Amino acid sequence: MNVKVSGVVLGTLVIGIVASGCGDQSGVEDAVGVAAAPSGCSQEIPSIPEGTEFVPWSSRLTVAGAPTEFAVQPVPKDGSLPAAVPHQLGGFPVVASSVAGAVTTAAFGARFAPGATQSSFLRDGGLILTLTPAQPTGSIANGMADDSDTGDRVSMSTVGSYAAAVTWADPDASGLRPHHVLWTDRSAGVDVNLAGVRSAAELVGIAREFSCH
Repeated sequence: MNVKVSGVVLGTLVIGIVASGCGDQSGVEDAVGVAAAPSGCSQEIPSIPEGTEFVPWSSRLTVAGAPTEFAVQPVPKDGSLPAAVPHQLGGFPVVASSVAGAVTTAAFGARFAPGATQSSFLRDGGLILTLTPAQPTGSIANGMADDSDTGDRVSMSTVGSYAAAVTWADPDASGLRPHHVLWTDRSAGVDVNLAGVRSAAELVGIAREFSCH
């Protein structure tokens, strides 16, 4: 089952980026309606429970064709980057990026090989962030948690002053299952999706590094 929620497909790599500061966290509502604590910027991250349900590649009702090339371009020699893209994340430099309409994507890793797919880039240890415009109100994380089709696939955390959804993708054709951390940066008006082959807690830590720098 591929479930699409606000532009994000569990089991498919639809990924994005934004940067914002932690700011004042008092009074911010998290997924269960209580104020998000300053722990949203802490690197002391409690264990994140995860569901064990997933859909094997061979059991999907619909599957995509052959993996397509990762549509990002290497960082120019002059080092110029799209707005809001940091030079480093999770210990890796930014190696490629793209802007397609209103969506910005950035790839962080040891290297970027032309012709790589998103799956192969993540398999090599890379991180991908994507930024897409958010709806005027609401939170992508809370929406995913409340949705009857996706709620049992979502664990909740906080990133900065925002509720964050943590998901574990269905395996792709090669068996890869990246984690995703998704949140709405309301101050910037964007939904953020960070993907990587990391533990859920480690990826939340990287998301906090990004949001709380």
